[in-house]
Amino acid sequence: ALLKHPTPSRCVSWAHGDRMLATVTDKSMGKTPAINIFHIPEMGDIAENKCEYNPFMKFTTPEKVNMAIWGPGNDSIYFCSEDGSVAVLDVETGKEKCFSLPHEGYEARRISWDSDYCTMVTAGWDKTAKLLDARDVSIIKTYQNEFPVNDAFITNNSVMSHVVLGGGLDAQSITNVASHQNKFDIKFMH
Repeated sequence: ALLKHPTPSRCVSWAHGDRMLATVTDKSMGKTPAINIFHIPEMGDIAENKCEYNPFMKFTTPEKVNMAIWGPGNDSIYFCSEDGSVAVLDVETGKEKCFSLPHEGYEARRISWDSDYCTMVTAGWDKTAKLLDARDVSIIKTYQNEFPVNDAFITNNSVMSHVVLGGGLDAQSITNVASHQNKFDIKFMH
């Protein structure tokens, strides 16, 4: 099977149950960034199928999308963008349901769910990670850091949940900085 895109894909996300796939195309070659959603046939069918698949929905956005993940029930896709925003896309209508600017003026790099799909955490270049309510992507808590946060996730255990932050300078800057200044650290917060 072939899923052609007009620009490089930044992100690929399988829906729960592996019957739908979301891809995020980049803002390059004069093209507008987009989230493309495909129906995928059963794996036995797709391996033998030589045809091209077209998305059943394409959602364009003016900002570069850094990451997109499926929400519970496969009825929505949550995505973060270079303008610091987090938005929720309704898969059925193709319209935004919610929008928030947790990292306004800075890039939102990643988003990650907790195990219950009730909250999510974002990683931002504003040296913060934000815990968001999944219902309306409003900020519940801010985790401050002394370096840009490249990734964050929520880990659950029987005693207490932790938010784990990872980050540092971007890759193109590290060759110009001493090793003790690059801030490639991992932090556990609660």
